[in-house]
Order: sequence, then C-alpha cells, then structure tokens
Amino acid sequence: LVENQLRCRIGTFQCDGGGEFISSAFLSHLQKDGIRQQISCPHTPQQNGLAERKHRHITELGLTMMFDSKMPLRYWVEAFFTATFLSNLLPTTSLPNHQTPYQKLFGKEVNYSFLRTFGCACYPTLRNYASNKFDPRSLKCVFLGYNDRYKGYRCCLLYTSDAADDMQC
Repeated sequence: LVENQLRCRIGTFQCDGGGEFISSAFLSHLQKDGIRQQISCPHTPQQNGLAERKHRHITELGLTMMFDSKMPLRYWVEAFFTATFLSNLLPTTSLPNHQTPYQKLFGKEVNYSFLRTFGCACYPTLRNYASNKFDPRSLKCVFLGYNDRYKGYRCCLLYTSDAADDMQC
C-alpha cells in the first residue's frame, strides 16, 4: 500500500516485539524487501512514545464517541476505526503549517462536509434494493462510521427504535 499508493519505500519498521512482528513469515518478508526491523526493549513503552501516545489518543477519542452516543460496547471496533479515520483529518503541530496527515500524504485539502456524528440517526437509500414499489425507501439506522472501500457510510439497522441494545448490523 505504501509503495503503490504513496510512492514511498519503507526503510525501517519499528515495533514492540509482539508475536505478530517476530514470526518467521513476517521476518522473511522484511528481509526480502530490504526493510530493517527495530524492536523496542521489553516492558519499555516509552521507547515507542509516539505510537503509544497516538494509541492513547485514538482509544480516548473512540471511547468518548461511544459514551456520548450511548452505543453498546460491542461497537468499539467501529468507534476506534472512526476515531482513527478522524484523527488523520485533524491538523497536527507535528507537521509544517499544522497540516493534517491526509494533506501530507495525498497533497490535497481535506473536505469536511461529509463528516457525521458517530451514533446519530441516518436513513440510507434503499430504493434499489426494494422488491416492489411499496417497500420502504429507507429505514432508520445508526451511523457507525466510514468505509475504506466505498464512498458511503457504515450503518447499523435498528430492529426496534427504542433501545440501542436491540441493534443488529
């Protein structure tokens, strides 16, 4: 992805030495592509300071969105994915002129007009999926975030409108 989409080669891969990063298949992939691996010392998260702070920021943002929207905890993956997506659209002092990571990677301004509130009601168009003209054109759903493959949103259909615990996606 980095090479194909961003026209950059990865030179060094830093990790915490977790099992997924020391498997023989992963290590041979790094070696085959000429990528140097740096592993932090055990029990020293401060050696991965930037990654640890970013992880904390995404966790806090995701949990805040969940609590504010009163979504059940089983939707934490969607909340954290949305938090990561939004984080990449936020200006940062780490980049020149308070750019966003999106601007830095893709060289274009961010369009914020498509953003929606996590957990808000939404009504996706269902007209093309209706079997006859009397089927509903839309149903009340809950907005769960953004999709990395489609331009549309991720939604969850409510079977009953009175309780978030009755949601089935």
